[in-house]
Amino acid sequence: MKKLIAPVLLTALAGVALATVNPVAAAETTGTTTGTINFKAGDLSLTNVTETANFGSDLTVEGVWTKGFNEAADNTLTATVTDFQGLDNDNWMLSVKAAGWVAGSDGSAAGAAILNANATLTATQGDAQDATSANLADGFLIASGTTGETPVKDTTVTLDIPKETAIKAGSYTNALNWNLTAAASTTQD
Repeated sequence: MKKLIAPVLLTALAGVALATVNPVAAAETTGTTTGTINFKAGDLSLTNVTETANFGSDLTVEGVWTKGFNEAADNTLTATVTDFQGLDNDNWMLSVKAAGWVAGSDGSAAGAAILNANATLTATQGDAQDATSANLADGFLIASGTTGETPVKDTTVTLDIPKETAIKAGSYTNALNWNLTAAASTTQD
């Protein structure tokens, strides 16, 4: 009888234990992780602009009167545009425009006026077959682009003074003003 009591007792205890245990909820098997990142805007900048463009120092009043003058400057116009603004529309335009001739240390107002009335500064990009040119008095779109670092194509500047122009002796300067602007897209989406 002792042998019979032990298995019956174990079965009864197991039944009581199963009857009093609460059911266990199913373990969660999915989850979500949200990744985030934040980029800080950079700048739109113009650097490495050509500092000087010299057309000569041994010119004579007589030489210009008899032959005129048509020569390129000793340096081409160059610059670098850097655009890391991170805007939805990162288009930019770079233009250059001549401010007009002014008398240098030994020039005269009359000489500057003659140059402004007769001399032409022309900017040219590209080779002879696909060159783009413009009178710098009117301004010249020298480059346009978007995000990144963009070196501006070499641009030749030529000074043309027609013969029989009564120039005045002395030195004269003409500032070429560069203007970098953020621009609206020229294409439609």
